[in-house]
Amino acid sequence: MEEVIVSGKFASIGLYEPVTVEDLHQAEQWMNVFRIGYLKGKTYRTLSQGEKRKVLIARALMAKPKLLILDEPTVGLDMLTREELLALIKDVIVKKVCHVLYVTHYIEEIIEEMTHVLLLKDGKIIASGQKEKILTDDYLSETFQIDVYVRWEHNRPWVSIKNSPTLQRIGK
Repeated sequence: MEEVIVSGKFASIGLYEPVTVEDLHQAEQWMNVFRIGYLKGKTYRTLSQGEKRKVLIARALMAKPKLLILDEPTVGLDMLTREELLALIKDVIVKKVCHVLYVTHYIEEIIEEMTHVLLLKDGKIIASGQKEKILTDDYLSETFQIDVYVRWEHNRPWVSIKNSPTLQRIGK
């Protein structure tokens, strides 16, 4: 598993370059930061979905990027693992390491540190700007093509579906 993380420095699948003690130390530091030190020596294929996500993000950070693109990083994770990963993204990546472009269909994953959003529908921009101005009932209903309402709790948006004609048509 450590090899997977270290390979991120070289953007390779597998290791074909000499690995330094410093590389291994950096990989171990990322394992500790992402709370996966207990996986040392395990093979990647034996890891859970959440563990694999953490390993792959640690792998990406080995290259010391200025921008990290995370495309649906919490899909398939249970609620606890999702929240742990979001906390790590908040505390480690956004605050200390690099900028993040976060792609999601789940609005509640937009943590406080994410300040701007871009809503896309069929490849067209519906709206973009500061999240508080864009994550509204109207814009999200247009984007998702179903009537929704947004409530804010702990500086995060939460979306619910309104009892709408669209929902009633789906139920028939």
